[in-house]
Amino acid sequence: MLINDALLARMDARLDTKRDAAGQTIGVRFTEEQRQFRVALLPFTAETTTVATVSPRALVHCEGAVYSVPCQWTGLDLVVLGATTVTIVGRYGRQIPHPRLRFGQRSIDYRHYLPELARKPQALRQVLPELLRDLGAPFPAIWEHLHPAHGPREAARVFAKIIGQLEIHGAAVVVPVLTAALAAGTPLLLALTPAVSAPLPSAPLRCPADAPPTTPHGSGRCRHERTDADPRARGGADPRAEAARHGARVREPRATGSRRALAA
Repeated sequence: MLINDALLARMDARLDTKRDAAGQTIGVRFTEEQRQFRVALLPFTAETTTVATVSPRALVHCEGAVYSVPCQWTGLDLVVLGATTVTIVGRYGRQIPHPRLRFGQRSIDYRHYLPELARKPQALRQVLPELLRDLGAPFPAIWEHLHPAHGPREAARVFAKIIGQLEIHGAAVVVPVLTAALAAGTPLLLALTPAVSAPLPSAPLRCPADAPPTTPHGSGRCRHERTDADPRARGGADPRAEAARHGARVREPRATGSRRALAA
């Protein structure tokens, strides 16, 4: 609550009139003490801080008033900051502002319920005026375009699909496409399809020649790479093939028990 202006004026008037035993005025003493004040690390904000739990209907109750939050926050404990404006701090520091209301009043932003309304066209029809108010342009014009062409029920189904694309891809992508489609007379869902289905740029694949060769033992060589110890890597022939070509007897490894059994 702000200090009354009249009271503040009376306090300022005493700065130069009221003196202590040493004859110093309040203003002089305050100036001396002000030099000894420590500077706060963060600016002080005069607002109350409370913790509230989000109800299953994505509502927060604070001092008797009701405020809406995104429906994905149901069940969470959130910080509510209140002065002339109520700010609800949620996931990743996201802030939801609402005007401060009196006991029993409600502040509902239907943009917080887009995921649910996109799945329930009947519920969308019930809150349509408030939803169009919160969405803003060009969505009232979109509804005026859909309603005469499809009727209320089918128009709500089409509008719900548009709301779903808005929730998934964001206003920065969807709103310009819808505005251009309305101006050109293009079917709205048809105009949205190429805009929201464009593939994202993928990271370039590294060529095997660019990739550093590695081995399971960390020797810095590829496990399929031949070394100088292998005569085939130096252009030489297989030693066993060379011995057979010169008529030398190649010593076979001793047969194990299993090999003897197979030979018998």
